[in-house]
Amino acid sequence: MLAVVPARGSLVALLVFLASCGSSAASSTTDASSAGRSAPSAHPGRLADCGPAAAATLAANRYVRVYALHDAVYGCSVAKGKDFRLGHATRSIAEARVSPVAVVGELAAYGLARFGVDTGQTSVVVRRLTDGAQLNEFAATQAVGAESFQSVGSIVVRPDGAVAWIATNYSIIGGGHGTVEVHAADSRGDRVLDRAPSHPERIDPTSLRLVGSTLAWTDAGVTHHALLR
Repeated sequence: MLAVVPARGSLVALLVFLASCGSSAASSTTDASSAGRSAPSAHPGRLADCGPAAAATLAANRYVRVYALHDAVYGCSVAKGKDFRLGHATRSIAEARVSPVAVVGELAAYGLARFGVDTGQTSVVVRRLTDGAQLNEFAATQAVGAESFQSVGSIVVRPDGAVAWIATNYSIIGGGHGTVEVHAADSRGDRVLDRAPSHPERIDPTSLRLVGSTLAWTDAGVTHHALLR
C-alpha cells in the first residue's frame, strides 16, 4: 500500500495531525507480567538490563528492551546481550520509523512506517530479540487509495507471536480522514475484527488491550472483545 505525500497546502495540516497520532505508545515500558502491550511498569527494577543506560526505553520487560538512541531504535535481550537495529525513531526517508512498540517474553511487535519522496507504507512486524529473527510482517491496513498512507495507533502481542493492532489509513483526498481497522493475526491468519471511518471518530486507535488471549478495544464508546486464537 503506497501513500503519496503531495506538495499541496493541505499537507502541512495533515502532517501536524499525523505527528500527534504517531506517538501514542512510543515512550512507554512493560513489565513481564503485562500481556504484551505498552504500559508504564510498576517495577522498574525488574526491567531488562541491556543496551545503553542513557538510551530512552520505548518498551521493556525483564527479558528484552527496545530503546531509542541518536534517532535510531534498537532491540536487545538480557540472555544474549546483543543489540539489533529495528529502524528510525522519527520520520525519515532513509530508514523506516518504529512506532508504537510492545514486548512480551523475548518478542517485540511494532509498527514500521516507510517513507519515500512521494510514497509511504506501514506494516506490523513481530521480531525475536534473542537473535533478531523476524517472525512475521503484515500490512497495517487493507484500505488502499490514491494519496493515502497508514499509521498504527496501538499494538499488542502474545508470547507465541500472535499479534493485534489498530491502524488508520489516511487520505489527503478525503480531507485527512480515512478508515480505522482493528486487526488480529494468529493461527487463523490476518483478519479485520472491526472497521469504521476515522471521522467522526468511532474506534479509538490507542484503545487496544490484551489480557491473556482476550482483546478489547473501544468503538463508539462501547468496549468490544475478540480472541487471539
